[in-house]
Amino acid sequence: MKRGKQKKNSLGKELKKYWFFYLLPIPGLLFLILFCYMPMAGLYIVFERYTFQGGLLGSEFVGLDNFEFFFKNMGNALRATRNTLVINGFSIVLGTIANVALAIALDEIGSHLYKKVTQSVMLFHYFISWIVVGMVAMTMLDEDRGICNRLVTALGGQPVAWYSNPAYWWPILILFNIWKGTGYNSIVYYCALTGFGSCQYG
Repeated sequence: MKRGKQKKNSLGKELKKYWFFYLLPIPGLLFLILFCYMPMAGLYIVFERYTFQGGLLGSEFVGLDNFEFFFKNMGNALRATRNTLVINGFSIVLGTIANVALAIALDEIGSHLYKKVTQSVMLFHYFISWIVVGMVAMTMLDEDRGICNRLVTALGGQPVAWYSNPAYWWPILILFNIWKGTGYNSIVYYCALTGFGSCQYG
């Protein structure tokens, strides 16, 4: 009994003394729960015949029927698996190269103010949603009004059907996946290169 009381007293004293440090992880834990674990509830969709009208909880539950449909056509199943592996594999490899290169470039910046501004700009697109990223891609790659096709036609070429040609989808997805995550990840590499004590965010 005495040991139990002593442990409670020591724990209470420690919490009272270091309460601020115990509060520090709360924002990170909330971010993890809200953006990493709560969205996993959407996995329930794979067991439904999902419709927009019914939504997540109102659609018909079909159990493993979707998996049966998927694996009945092995051609589509293997193609989907291949696309997933290729896109993620190239995104990881090329993304790591881009992250390290940007981290080294950041380390070479001499101006402290310019370095802080650069870090702030690099972080911006990491926090925008994929919906916004999709709109940015549409603005750049639209066949009629896209920035890329306007540049192509200005140089005397013919507009490219970026979205209609399956051959372009691997590079498009890989490129925008790298673009979205490179700013944040490069700062993580920069902190590792220079030491966390000298890493200052903008």
